[in-house]
Amino acid sequence: MKKTKHHFTVKVLFLKLQVNHSQIKKCLTIAPFYPLAFYYLLTNLALLIQTQFALETFGMFIMLLPFVVGALIFYFILIYAFIYAIQLFLHKYLFINFWTILFSAILLSATFILLGIKVLHLELNDLYYLYLFSVPTAIGYWFLLLKEHHKNTHA
Repeated sequence: MKKTKHHFTVKVLFLKLQVNHSQIKKCLTIAPFYPLAFYYLLTNLALLIQTQFALETFGMFIMLLPFVVGALIFYFILIYAFIYAIQLFLHKYLFINFWTILFSAILLSATFILLGIKVLHLELNDLYYLYLFSVPTAIGYWFLLLKEHHKNTHA
């Protein structure tokens, strides 16, 4: 079986991805783990460097895990259903591509930011961190869908 190389071009960003419902669900489930793992490792590395590799810092690895679990719970309870509904709507009209995924992530984040300001009386500066989670998750989700698209079209 011949292995084909996939070259990245700008056209890929506009490619309408041909995936099915189960692939959408699978990719949405896996997508938040990549940025969370990256942020977790980056935070721990920054703490280690800041404390000059002190032994007490290794306890922070365990103390940061509840924040990761909390972010996952937030994603699966509040965000997953909305994004899944949006993706199914886009799938119905064969319009899932990089830009629609990114736009839906930014739009949903803006909605939660406005809700946080109005309902919970939070400051706007505190809520910008939501974009640090939603945009990398959306990009990771697009990469996962692109991989599934290539499986479907090049099989």
